[in-house]
Amino acid sequence: MRPQTKGLLYAGFTACAWSVLAIILKFISQQVDSGTIVWFRMAFASAFLMALFGYKDRKAFQLFRSPPWLGIIAALLLAFNYFGFMQGIALTSASNTQVMIQTGPLTFALIGIFVFRERFSKRQLLGLMIAGCGFGLFYHEQTLSLLQDQDLLSQGNYWIIAAALAWAAFASFQKVVLQTKVQPQHLNLLIYTIAAFALYFTADPQSLLRLGAFEIGLMCLLGLNTVLAYGALAEAIRLAPASHVSLIITLNPLITILMLQIMDWLQVDWVSPEPISLYGALGAIAVVTGVAVTIFKPKNPESRVLLKLS
Repeated sequence: MRPQTKGLLYAGFTACAWSVLAIILKFISQQVDSGTIVWFRMAFASAFLMALFGYKDRKAFQLFRSPPWLGIIAALLLAFNYFGFMQGIALTSASNTQVMIQTGPLTFALIGIFVFRERFSKRQLLGLMIAGCGFGLFYHEQTLSLLQDQDLLSQGNYWIIAAALAWAAFASFQKVVLQTKVQPQHLNLLIYTIAAFALYFTADPQSLLRLGAFEIGLMCLLGLNTVLAYGALAEAIRLAPASHVSLIITLNPLITILMLQIMDWLQVDWVSPEPISLYGALGAIAVVTGVAVTIFKPKNPESRVLLKLS
């Protein structure tokens, strides 16, 4: 399997893993404050990798002796991304947050083009425009149908956009560090650990003692989701162009909406139904079409996306 194809498969796994997040986070935010949730996710991920590498690969800890400064900045940016995303979830809805947060991957795609010098063919630029229009239509319809409190919506979206931009910067710095032959999962261990320390000041760990077994299970699932999703993302960023990885990731809100519809049909009582209109469905189809046009390559080798690091 070609490295770039493998990278896109990793990106697809990340999109699927993230599609579950907003649903669980919306529920758990009614039981635990945002700061505690995001701190627990990072602390769990850090502890998980420490235990794994302590058993299998102690070379991973050598990165702590002389951590790359871009890696430290990336960790702080990811910590803010987690906190801002959680604030957006608490103030708006799962589907709205999933759609708005895609400004992060789309920004990362633009960074790939203008900073990492990834060249797009006309066909691929057309696909990007179709995807962008689709997201615009999808978001517009979702926000009109989901929320009546526009002030609350605006406040939540400010947090989400800030979190999205922080994520785009995080992913860019991570890509630069990974070009120096640092192992992706070694870098993730450093990032999780620094982010966990940074987020501790927003957390109330004692509140976890008041949770039941079901809620604790969901919290652990969120932590494991962080390990798996960001582990796959690091591999995707290392193997594939940033613009392609970003567009694959932008599919995750569509998976979230589909899951919400299925859970509503199954009458899962702890998930609030979130309707989707005809125009929202058309927007979703446009997104999928745009991504397909951008990602799938023609047989002409001259149309391939080339990655050049300046």
